[in-house]
Amino acid sequence: MASRAKKIFGLLRKTLSGVELCNDMLVVLPTEHIVRGFLIETSSTKDMIYFWKVVTPLHRPMRHVILDYSDRVVPETGEDIYIDRSAYKDSAERIRALVSAHMEDLRRIKTPKDFLRHIDWMMGNDSILFRFDLALTYFRVGEVRKCGDTLRALDVEMDQRDRSYFEKYKLKDPVADQIKEARHALQHSPHRLGSLIDRWERENVERLGLESSRLPLKAASLLR
Repeated sequence: MASRAKKIFGLLRKTLSGVELCNDMLVVLPTEHIVRGFLIETSSTKDMIYFWKVVTPLHRPMRHVILDYSDRVVPETGEDIYIDRSAYKDSAERIRALVSAHMEDLRRIKTPKDFLRHIDWMMGNDSILFRFDLALTYFRVGEVRKCGDTLRALDVEMDQRDRSYFEKYKLKDPVADQIKEARHALQHSPHRLGSLIDRWERENVERLGLESSRLPLKAASLLR
């Protein structure tokens, strides 16, 4: 049985241009290095949902769409959002208004340079994942030295981190491994790091079901 999100977004997909339904997410076309779209998150209250305007870079491995750079959308009235299971079309119309109100914002965040502007207010954040994303974004925009400096600092930090938890439970530390792999690739050559990031991106696209949102170059150019 289709999820609520798939039913709602499936209805919207028929009436909105420039979007694609990818699994349970309504994606703004085309997906290049950044996925932009809308997600419905279930709440603990019956029929109430949280509605997300999603912005996620695809350049590091991920199992699901991360919401670190996304925003919860709330109607101007401040009211909670409910999906009436007996009236999906009515619910879809209410959500359609929210999608239309935020579509242009997402269309302006298409390239890594756009993403850097989007996260400018977060600069100085000491989160490991934020700095890893920042390093790879620097690489995408041609700031190779900034990328290398950030990866070097992260790699040293990972080596100094207390690993007793991972050793006790015989767990891998995938983020530390990915940071080290990226740093070593860049030490070899920028081309090697570029190839690594391209591979991670392709794997994310496949894992997240985004293939249909990555339009051929000619078709994508019509949406620019």
